[in-house]
Amino acid sequence: MQGETYSYSVVWLLLGVLLLVLGSRFNAKSIRIASAALVFIAVLKVFLIDMSNLEGFLRALSFIGLGGVLIGIGLFYQKILSGVGVTQPPSPAPPQPQ
Repeated sequence: MQGETYSYSVVWLLLGVLLLVLGSRFNAKSIRIASAALVFIAVLKVFLIDMSNLEGFLRALSFIGLGGVLIGIGLFYQKILSGVGVTQPPSPAPPQPQ
């Protein structure tokens, strides 16, 4: 039964990451917000429900894995935000032959 509750967290987290990728690909803010909400719910579930059943090494490993996923999501989102609205200045025209 415990494996089932952990798998829900993993699936929700993966679904949130998938929504983030789709939202950034189609430049859809509403999908990115839904992604953030789903990831938030999954993280809340992990901290409040899943971690209460783990002890020792598995708890530490779970924290490290969740932290790695959240850092990856943050870096991906930072890359999205830094690329939005940035335009390249026009390159100078090549010299004309005389």
